[in-house]
Amino acid sequence: MIDESFAQNLIETAINCGAEKAEAYISEKTETEITIAEGKPESVNVKSDQGYGIRVLLDSKLGFYSSNRLEPLLATENIRQLVRATGLHTSDPFNTLPEHLADQSSDASEIYDPELAQIPLSEKIKTAIEIEKAGRGADSRVAGFVWILYGDVTESYRIISSTGIDVSSSGTTCYGFAYCFANHGEAVQTGRFAKAYGRYSDFNAGEIGRTAADYAVRMLGARDLRGSNMQAVFPPEAGIPIVHALFGMIEADSVQKGKSPFREKIGKQVASDILTLIDDGTLADGLGTRPYDSEGIPTTRTMVIENGLLKNYLYDTYTAKKGKTKSTGNAARSSYHSKPLIFPTNFFIKPTDIDTNEMIGDVEKGILITELSGLHAGINHATADFSVPAKGIVIEHGEMTYPVDNIAISGNLFHFLNNISVIGNDLEWEPIDGMIGAPTFKVEDLKIIGRG
Repeated sequence: MIDESFAQNLIETAINCGAEKAEAYISEKTETEITIAEGKPESVNVKSDQGYGIRVLLDSKLGFYSSNRLEPLLATENIRQLVRATGLHTSDPFNTLPEHLADQSSDASEIYDPELAQIPLSEKIKTAIEIEKAGRGADSRVAGFVWILYGDVTESYRIISSTGIDVSSSGTTCYGFAYCFANHGEAVQTGRFAKAYGRYSDFNAGEIGRTAADYAVRMLGARDLRGSNMQAVFPPEAGIPIVHALFGMIEADSVQKGKSPFREKIGKQVASDILTLIDDGTLADGLGTRPYDSEGIPTTRTMVIENGLLKNYLYDTYTAKKGKTKSTGNAARSSYHSKPLIFPTNFFIKPTDIDTNEMIGDVEKGILITELSGLHAGINHATADFSVPAKGIVIEHGEMTYPVDNIAISGNLFHFLNNISVIGNDLEWEPIDGMIGAPTFKVEDLKIIGRG
């Protein structure tokens, strides 16, 4: 990690040059990415990077600079220039840097796997190849893979500021992705699956490959479907993109800019009373868990929607000041080169104890939605109306029967959320920005547009 005296010198230099407040974000990251094609490595990339990003506040003007050059004299000169340039910026009364909190401690901890750095690259390549082997072995109709990826990240960071913040943490993540295609006669279907793990020993190449293969094979022989309103079951692979889309509508920046259908709805019923939506940066063993956000604010468990009522938006310090409230600890940065933005930690629909098979068994005539395409573009954030291309499997008398494509789900987001009638127990996660989670859930009276 970068020397402590260097970090402290960044802050002192900024203050001595005229900044009212200063904050340094220092990180060290090692990343591995391996792609596989036809059972062999297509690309193998291992890179390490360390550097710093510094923010300075002057007369309600906020300046930012980042570098991987760690020479003290160069850093000093760059900070002098940063403070001078910041003085030319436009003032914003909501620009701020976090203050040290009386209780700055956090009981949350990131998952850190010290063994990850000791795993030979050759073993990681074998693990990536195993994803393809598992997928091809799952079904003879799996014809090939468009993309197979193994990746891992080890990152340590420290945040220090003139306001008294001084926090640090380290974390690890391993992840895999498979995108395959299956054919039967002239029919071709694709399947995708991604999953992240905190520890290398937990990484399950077989699960990734086989699940992608299953998603492709189950859609072979897909037919058209006559459109109508019906019950629709959303398993995690279809529900997670919806939860991710919801995050973009309840983070405070989009709300304050008038780009969210959830604006001015705090305390109002926005969903079924069985729906609870949570962002929890303190979740035990959560892959999005960390003790502090990227501004040094302790992470929290925030009830966003509780029993159908909109309770909270998610904030960083800028939007919190603008909204006259406190940060929820949702600031994040992709690297030291980035300014903090609002991101999810562990953002999920609270599961119940209802079995998924029981849920499907209660459907007399409906559909299991297996895939959504272009969800973000398909939602009108002004009206909350949506129309999203989809694929699925028809359910008749509690049994899944035949696959269908060339369909779309259509309606209004609030009608959709209020018509959620059952939530299952099979909470699954996917790494999208932070960690996004959903169990299977059922929606009543959903409009399905078809071509049959």
